[in-house]
Amino acid sequence: MACPDNQFEAVIGEKRFSRVRPVDDEERKKRIFDTYSYCSLDVKGLNKQLEYNQWKKDQEEAEKKAYAEYQDMKNRNMKYYEEQVRLRKKENDLEAAKEWTEQHKERVAQDVAERLWRMQINDRYGPLTRDRYVQQDLEPAREIAIYNKLQEKWCDQIDTKEAQRKKDYAEHMDYIHRQCMARKTMREREEFIGRRLFEDNRELMKTQMCEAGWKQQEAREEKRENHMYQIKPEYFAQFQTRSR
Repeated sequence: MACPDNQFEAVIGEKRFSRVRPVDDEERKKRIFDTYSYCSLDVKGLNKQLEYNQWKKDQEEAEKKAYAEYQDMKNRNMKYYEEQVRLRKKENDLEAAKEWTEQHKERVAQDVAERLWRMQINDRYGPLTRDRYVQQDLEPAREIAIYNKLQEKWCDQIDTKEAQRKKDYAEHMDYIHRQCMARKTMREREEFIGRRLFEDNRELMKTQMCEAGWKQQEAREEKRENHMYQIKPEYFAQFQTRSR
């Protein structure tokens, strides 16, 4: 509905004046949804925002679903592990009970066999005499004596081996010490011989230099003597002059 031209010319209190402003829907939509309007809405941006919100909501729901599935799988694994532990414990208990039963049967069988053997011995030889009782009582003492002898022999062998080891170690250390001293003596001798050779070579060099100096001095003196010769006056007399 278009506004009349004289709408804004109405005066307050007159009949034409109205507090309700007529609205033009077409102009309003154009003003709001027009692309080049100053107060227009970004429809594409709104659509993108709605799409992003929907995508975010879907992502959160997917994450919640994945977390729920993970928790469910974790609970199932824990239950399976607990069940396996319980079954393994039950199997171990059964094996332990079975092993204990077998061991108990073996011990009972051994006790029965020992009693039967004692009864057979008693039936065959009769009751034990006093001497046999005394010998039976002395058997632990004899066993202890034999055990002590074995221990003493073993300890003697250990002591012998330890003494031999210490002796070998001492001989080895003595050999190493003698080798070190021999190398030290050889090194000192080499150093002494080197110093003597160096000193002898230096003395020989000095002697040769002195002899060379003397020879050079003699050669210089001989050259000077040969150069500073004098001609006899008779040689100049034949030329009637004194000049050379």
